[in-house]
Amino acid sequence: MIEVSFSSDGYFIMEDGNVSWCGLPRRLYNKINGRQHSLPGVKFVAIADDETYFVLFKDGEYQWNVSEEFDDAVQDSDSHPEFVALGSDGSYFIKFEDGAYCYNNIPHSLHNRLRGRQSHLSPLDKVAMDSEGGYWAQFEDGSYWWGGLGERLSDLLDDNKCQYLALGPNGRYFLSNSNSFYWNCDDNFDSSISEYMDDEDENISEEQYSEEEMSRDDPEEGSDYEFDEWIDPSDIRYTQDSIKQNFRDGSSVHELLRQLRQGMCPSCVPPIQVMQMDGDLWSVDNRRLWAFKKANVSSVPVVYVDPSFCGFYRGDLVQDGWDVIVRQ
Repeated sequence: MIEVSFSSDGYFIMEDGNVSWCGLPRRLYNKINGRQHSLPGVKFVAIADDETYFVLFKDGEYQWNVSEEFDDAVQDSDSHPEFVALGSDGSYFIKFEDGAYCYNNIPHSLHNRLRGRQSHLSPLDKVAMDSEGGYWAQFEDGSYWWGGLGERLSDLLDDNKCQYLALGPNGRYFLSNSNSFYWNCDDNFDSSISEYMDDEDENISEEQYSEEEMSRDDPEEGSDYEFDEWIDPSDIRYTQDSIKQNFRDGSSVHELLRQLRQGMCPSCVPPIQVMQMDGDLWSVDNRRLWAFKKANVSSVPVVYVDPSFCGFYRGDLVQDGWDVIVRQ
């Protein structure tokens, strides 16, 4: 299962030992990136802002930087944390391995509902909180509560059997059910999460409800975008050896290629995110790069991104990055 944690400027994605991140708290980044490869990897991460985090490793080791109240809650328990949710203004929820849980400054309505829940009902399993008082609480039998969330997300929870929900500041979320994924975040997250979708069922619905974010990835919009400079796409390498033939909005890379060959200006397409590593340029947006190269476009707009900020490392990249296959 894909698990996600959001902060105001970053995110952490994990599935089956594979991880991606962007904008982690510096101390957390150092702990994960500096951990010896011989040691067990990350099992769980929760982040809230530039400084606040909790990380649990597969060997049972856990570290955090939250608050004095959180310190006391963990140290006073006879059990170890199994799940942690972090929110704004020092709010947190901790579930321990023995099934007990504690919390601080969680939304008032959630607090009241938990206090009034009968003990014979299914135990609480997970909690997610946003920065506006919204929450989602899931129980071990799969049932869940929610409150204080926006209309769009509430509609999704009404219409789908939600298996997992991550909430974050500024309306960020990631929701999954048995065959669909929905999220609202930013372009970096779109690029990262799409890597986890490549091997999934092709019927998966990937949707982002922010109109601004949807327009950025839609080649039909025809509007110009901010970028750093123009670069010859032949100088940019792919970070994958294969790509999907469709963008997440359902439009085809072949249709974009056709439009470029018919004279569409490259500045009407969202700029390619480019990383500089060991003197080479690597693209985060491989589908758009493929279309630009096939159309023999002489220069394209790019935006430079920090490889470590986006969770890329030289050893993660394909061997030379000059060729890519479009999967059917």
